[in-house]
Amino acid sequence: MKELINLLKTPIITIGVFGLMVTSEAVSASLGDFKFYAGGGLDYNTYKKDKEFAEDLNEFKTKGMGLLAPIVGIKFHENFGLELGYSFNNKFKMKQNNIENTSINAQFNVKVRNVYLDFIGFIPVRDQFELIAGAGLGRLMFKGDHINFTNVPAGISFSSSIKNKNKTSWRIKLGAQYNITNNLGIRALATYQNVKSKLNATINVNAAGLNHTETDSGKIVKNMKSIGLTAIYTF
Repeated sequence: MKELINLLKTPIITIGVFGLMVTSEAVSASLGDFKFYAGGGLDYNTYKKDKEFAEDLNEFKTKGMGLLAPIVGIKFHENFGLELGYSFNNKFKMKQNNIENTSINAQFNVKVRNVYLDFIGFIPVRDQFELIAGAGLGRLMFKGDHINFTNVPAGISFSSSIKNKNKTSWRIKLGAQYNITNNLGIRALATYQNVKSKLNATINVNAAGLNHTETDSGKIVKNMKSIGLTAIYTF
């Protein structure tokens, strides 16, 4: 429940919900006809890693499948619509061995979520087939926990904290949709999203009674590319 409340506080979600409400009211008043749809599916995501962040890591896994759910949208014209979506992306896994030429290893994971609002254009090609193009705003959200240190010599202890700076940036997508019936369709899309979100890490080291604190902040990835398959139901 707390995560849902925090999500609803996200600016892009607020703007998206308001936009859908305003659009539906405006269209209902002016055109008297619009179509509401919802759906979900799977994405395969790849990311361009930040070189400065990744150069010291022995392992940095980012690729993987993500669950795309839910998607809601309003098609307020035969050729135009507005769409709001949320995806559960594959978590990032990072590992660094033999830190500073010692036996100490460090490992931590980052949960990845994405929320977006897109303006969609539909181009009918045949009776049941249409091309899709979209542009909008996306917010790739990171959530990291503590860093796990192993092979730490006796007399040395570590503690850490990771904070997120999630930011909104632009995105574009292109694909096609095949409408099996008037209500059910299947869509394939390729998406590119710029990423501005950052992580802040703080590490505290205690050795022989002496404390040392080190902080680091920066991007971990620069962009996200995805290919997805989604089932759409139009009400």
